[in-house]
Order: sequence, then structure tokens, then C-alpha cells
Amino acid sequence: MMNQNEKLGRKAIILGGASSALVAERAINSLLPQVEHITYLSFSNSDNLNQNYSSQVKFKRINENAILEELSYEIDSHYGYILICHNSLIYPNNYAACLCGYIEDLKRQAVVGIQGGLYKFGHENSAIHPFYASDKKKSPTQVHFLSIFGSAFHRDVFSRGVLEPLKSINFMLGFYNCTENFPPLFLVPGNRDLINNSKNDFGIWRLEKSLENLESACFEGADSDCTGLLSSRKSSLKKVPGREKVIIAIKTYNRLDYLSECLKTWLASADPKYDWVVIVADDGSTDGTLEYLEMLDFPFELHILKNRRKYAVGQTNTIFDLCKNIGFDFAFLIDDDLLFKKKGWDSLYINAIKSSGYAHLCYFNPEIKYENEDVNSLEDINKNRVVDPSGTCEAFVDCYSCMGCLFTFTEVVLEKVGYCDEKNFPVRGQWHIDFSARCSRLGFNKEASFFDALGSNHYITLQHENSNDYRCAISWGSQYASVTNREEKQRRYKVIYDDSRLFIPKKNV
Repeated sequence: MMNQNEKLGRKAIILGGASSALVAERAINSLLPQVEHITYLSFSNSDNLNQNYSSQVKFKRINENAILEELSYEIDSHYGYILICHNSLIYPNNYAACLCGYIEDLKRQAVVGIQGGLYKFGHENSAIHPFYASDKKKSPTQVHFLSIFGSAFHRDVFSRGVLEPLKSINFMLGFYNCTENFPPLFLVPGNRDLINNSKNDFGIWRLEKSLENLESACFEGADSDCTGLLSSRKSSLKKVPGREKVIIAIKTYNRLDYLSECLKTWLASADPKYDWVVIVADDGSTDGTLEYLEMLDFPFELHILKNRRKYAVGQTNTIFDLCKNIGFDFAFLIDDDLLFKKKGWDSLYINAIKSSGYAHLCYFNPEIKYENEDVNSLEDINKNRVVDPSGTCEAFVDCYSCMGCLFTFTEVVLEKVGYCDEKNFPVRGQWHIDFSARCSRLGFNKEASFFDALGSNHYITLQHENSNDYRCAISWGSQYASVTNREEKQRRYKVIYDDSRLFIPKKNV
């Protein structure tokens, strides 16, 4: 990171409306020690400020309609680092050093900022989405913006005028980064209240991911200060031609620590070439899970399902209902104790689905010990390995011995297979085996060789592999342990092995 005291070549452009002189002076004074020059662009009379500053600060009275031209002119000056600020904020004393340091870490190839969010560009409700950038982007899509107030970049990042792609502007203008030749955007994660007074510093601001491979449409975090940030948890963006809409759905109950780690690794590994939708179904947690989710700043569309003791099978059915309403191309249903080890897992599965024709793939880890009376050792599992003709899937067991911590599905799967059976499997396991068996009978996988994406264990693991104190969402010592007795297991597997079971309608769950 750049030396905090280094300020040569830095220029701050402060945008000011009809604020009082005191407010403007606070912003100016907080930036003066950090930059070489300040240009204050005011929409109101700034004469009472001119006499208080040296030539280090230049004041310009401008027409609001001319702000694009003025910004372009000021940015094209000889200063290397440009910080665009607002007169309503007091900036910490190492603000410029911090942002310029991130710019250098990113090899001057990106724009960084402190505020931003996810917008539905081209959405029908244009009244709350006033940003129109490129004529090439008329279809609805997910667009990431950095607020213009609190952004910084090096002029070398732009191959053309910085504001050329923009068609309109208002006080919360965002940089539009989905046009050709526009640089990546990186949001500096941190407390949203960090810049409300001069006593704050940047100690907790950090880029949490590797900067080696820049993503062209991805934030490194998210904040919710931007006007128009996607806040509705009920609406969803329509599918966009040419882009695949992918759902990641997570079931959770009283395992906030597991859930937060799961989401953290997912966020670090999800490929931004997909239009992601995140669904978290909570089953009535009392450990702060819902409070955590409601406060979560997320750079993707997020839906929270608030269930109460529907258990895993019922939670899954509520997820299926929402997925049908949202519309999607591919979906992953996962448990909250899943971890993503590196990027590429999503494309691994999606490519395997396309190549093999199996829309219902299930993650399987041969090294995980689980109860199955038909398997005696790891060697017994590995010797039964089968690779499908496409070379993209592998199977170790049949569908009746599958794991249920991650499986894929599509709209066609839900249409043909229906719902999970809550009546026969009201709590604990086996419900997912029944669902997978029905999927296999309908050709969405194979019954005898139940396929996972080949090489999935290079990308995915489970948290209890790394923990000596792993805990189940429902304790095995509780009243629910009775479902593991011989009579109940025999009843359940008699249902599962019924070859006539295919489609379960909602009315029968």
C-alpha cells in the first residue's frame, strides 16, 4: 500500500449543492492535507468560500446540466490520481492514501470506491432506476455501480473520456461498468458509517479477495448508501437473453457461524458472468441468523425465506416455490455447512449439466464417512467409480446412497419431478434420496450410477471435515433420533424404492 503521507499528483473534485459554508469547509479542510489540488464545483453561490483558501483550492460555479462537461475537463488535467468527493462528507485523514493505495494494488486498472450497490438496469420501474448508459444495454440486467461520491481512480485506467458512456447524472451518479472498454469496479468493504466524522480511520477497510484476476462486473463488497440499491426481497430480475440466471439456495437453522462462512466462500468464488440470485431459507433460528441476514450488504439479489420448523424437506419446498416464481436457468440447493474452496465450481457443474444432459447432479465426497450399511470402506467406494460418456461427470454409488449437501436442478426438473415428500419424510434425512431417485427415474441422473460433476472435490468441501466440534442443526440426542430406528427406516426405504414414484404434486406434500 502507498505511503500514507504521499500526496503528489492527487486531485480531489468536490461536488457541492446548496450546502452551508460550514459544511463545505469541513469537507475541504479534511481533504486539503491529503491532496495537491482541490476543485470545488458548486451549484450555488460559493463567493463566501473563495477568500478563505489559497490557490490550492479552485472554486467554480457551474450549471447542474453542465456537470458532465466540467467533470470531464477536470479529470483530463495533468494530475494522476482523481478523487471525486461530495461536500456533505468529512473524510478521514488517510482517505486519499487508502484509496490510492488500492489503485496501485490493482495496477491502476480499476476504479475503487466506498459506496455502491446492485441496480436493475432497464427495469420496468424506471422512476427508481434513473441511470441510462449504453444503447447496447437495453435488456434488463444486473448492473454494479460505484457512487460518484467516494470514488477514486488513476487517469491511466481510461482509454477514453471517463464519462463518455453516461447519458444522465444526478447526485448519486454511479460509474457504469458494463460497457466496452470500461474498467472494473472495486468497492472497499467497511463500516457504512465510517466517514461520518474526522475521528474515523481506515483500519478496517480492506480488499478481502485476491487482486490478481480482476473481474469486469464484480464488487469486492457492497454498501447500501446508494439511491436505487436493490432492496426488495420479493421482486426478481427477469432472465436476460445471452446471460444465464443462476440461483444459489441455502437451508439454515441455528448455525450462523456455518452460514456466514458458507456465504463468505461463495461470494469469493461465484463467477460474475452469471446473473446470480441468492436465497436463504431460515427455519426459525434463535441465534441471530435473521438479524445477520437483514443487515447483510450483498452485491447480488438476495431473498430471505422465514420459515418455522418446516425442517429441511419443508424448507426445500419453500425454495422450490420461490424458484418457480423467480425463473432461472440453473439452481444449486446447498446446506449451510458447505464451503467453496476456489473459483470455477459453478461453471464446472453448469458445463457438466450441459455436456451430460443430467440436470440433477449431486455433490459426493468419497472420503466423508456417513452411515450406509452397504459400504464398508473407502476402497469399496472408489473401485465402483464410473465416468459418464461426456467425461464431465463421475459416480461412486447409486442414487440410494447419495449425499444431499449440494444438488442441482432446473425448471424442467421441478416441472417433471415436483416437490419433496414432507408426509413420508417429515424430518431428518431420506427425503433428498427420494427426490434424487425420482429424478433418476425420469432421466435427470442415473439410478445405478448417480453422477456428480467430475472433480468437484477440488472446489467444494464441508465444514465438518475441518472441525472437531461439528454440530448438526438438530441434535442427534433429541426426540428426532427416533426416526433412525429400524422400523422407521424400513418404512422410509420401502417408499424410496417404489419405482412407480415419479411426480409429487404440491397438494400431496
